[in-house]
Amino acid sequence: KIVKYLNGKEEEEMLEEVRKPNPGSGQSLLMWAVLKQKFVLVEWLVRKAKRGAFVFGEKELGVYDKFVEKRKEREQEEKERLEALAEAGEDEEQQDDDTPPPPPIHELVISDLGEDDSLDPYKIRAIGELGIYQGQRNTADNTKTGLGQALYPNGDCYIGEYKDNKRHGTGCYWWHTTGEIYIGSWFENHRHGNGRMIHPDGGKYYGSWRMDEKSGKGRYTYPTGDTYAGDWEKGVRQGQGTYTVASDMSAFIGAFDKDDFVTGEWRLAGGVRYFGSFKDFKPVGKGVYHHRFGQEGSFTQDGEYINGEWNPHNIRKAGATTASFATKIQDRYVMVRPAKDVKFSLMTLVRAVNFEPFEKWAKYLSENPTAVQVDAIQVNSVEWVPGTKLLHSIGVTVTGVKDGEAVTFPITFMRRTSVVIPVLRCEGSHPLVIHLKTPKPGCGDLAAPVLIEVSGGGFDSPHLDDLRNIGVDVTPGNVVNVTKIAGNDSGCYIEPSRLTAVFEVYYFTQEVTQEFYSTLQERLAQASPEGSFTSLASSTLDSLATTTPSITTYTAIQLVRDMAEDELLPQMTVVKMRPPTPPPPAAEERPELSEAIPPEEVLEAPKEEEEDR
Repeated sequence: KIVKYLNGKEEEEMLEEVRKPNPGSGQSLLMWAVLKQKFVLVEWLVRKAKRGAFVFGEKELGVYDKFVEKRKEREQEEKERLEALAEAGEDEEQQDDDTPPPPPIHELVISDLGEDDSLDPYKIRAIGELGIYQGQRNTADNTKTGLGQALYPNGDCYIGEYKDNKRHGTGCYWWHTTGEIYIGSWFENHRHGNGRMIHPDGGKYYGSWRMDEKSGKGRYTYPTGDTYAGDWEKGVRQGQGTYTVASDMSAFIGAFDKDDFVTGEWRLAGGVRYFGSFKDFKPVGKGVYHHRFGQEGSFTQDGEYINGEWNPHNIRKAGATTASFATKIQDRYVMVRPAKDVKFSLMTLVRAVNFEPFEKWAKYLSENPTAVQVDAIQVNSVEWVPGTKLLHSIGVTVTGVKDGEAVTFPITFMRRTSVVIPVLRCEGSHPLVIHLKTPKPGCGDLAAPVLIEVSGGGFDSPHLDDLRNIGVDVTPGNVVNVTKIAGNDSGCYIEPSRLTAVFEVYYFTQEVTQEFYSTLQERLAQASPEGSFTSLASSTLDSLATTTPSITTYTAIQLVRDMAEDELLPQMTVVKMRPPTPPPPAAEERPELSEAIPPEEVLEAPKEEEEDR
């Protein structure tokens, strides 16, 4: 309604309406819209009125614009001077050193403005160097705290909440040069929490932010009309999500890794769906087409993409037998089915046969004629990377023939990864392990504890970044590789004879202050942004070992407990945490001046001394 009302007015009349303060609160229209998170109104006001929507004082703006004018003149003068030197074949070192330097820009501005009692030279210079701030301040130390707005020297504008001179709370930032707009939560000058980003090309994002990067749940609308709704990490699509193509309304639903769609469901027109793996949004490897999905006469077709070409296998009627998949191993088709006591979707089975450790095992069998001849594979368990639909491990039972005899045996396939165990100690208290809480599948809000995992053995993880932000400095130089201490340089095996991948365990421990230990839960809660699928928490080693559903977490904790009993672990991997700096003592009151000597005598004393001399 407000946009419709303002749209019906001429520009000058519209700006006048925008500048009117609210008679009750005294807030500008933009400030009210920002605090109420009226995204459409904020975007319209800033795009339409630009700097005028922020309602700065006319005198301050006059000074600010004068600085902009003088800076442009100085840049032009400098450009002309350098061009003249170039024409003369000289450089700056050859220029006459006696040439007086140009006067400071603030002196030129003061000279042009003339005398104005309301703007002293100090304030004029401050506007030129720092920009304009209008708003509330802390009366104790004069820091920007509360509601305010700022016009920065580069032309950018901010309106919203401040704390200790920093953008903190709810606010809107407008980038002058690019035209980008952000409305949402701030934490110590960073976009952090929920917010909406509007780009000049028409792209829009609304969702969770972590330290100026898209992280958590969010929805991005692209200039083409395509949309992505799902998980983000460090500014890229990472985790579970849905990408919808506006031109034909096809959709990619599943797991994203490093901004690319890697596995899931491809929904096409006409009731056709494809389940499989992808690269650059194109199907690769083994998969299943489901035709006439949800309609009478639906059927599935197993197959494999080889060099971009579809190679079909079986065609089956869709129904109760849909949760099975035929995959090619040793030049023959082998059925992959879920165990009798578990229910896995067709998509889960497709992910299993496209799982890299599984593919390596299948390749090994094909290259070794003396290996077991596989007749059937039964999927018993599936473990996902926390917060995603990327496989972490699968447990299967293989049925086949070896040396002429029937054999049945289990195998666990696991992606190579690393786990980090940060342990915080405090004198007189139980050591606490910092870990992740992630919802249990099908259990609503119940949280399952798992260790922080880092793929490939690196330490580039948003969860470790969150720990460093609260003072727990988990870095490669502050950890020990427990698997190497245990004498297993290749990593930690769960079942050495059956496991096809390994993982490493990194151990971090530090003694912290009593104050840090007692407030650890609050610190961890604050470090995890709102809307995140996973969050940081802490537990004792014993509690974590008995409650985790993760094979990796359980095995790593057991290894650390055994090594602790054998006294093979260091007491600390980093120096003891220093206590916080105490506040400075309060200033003593100045004593009252005594008038032991009358003032007139003090004034007459020099005269007497002069006469005596």
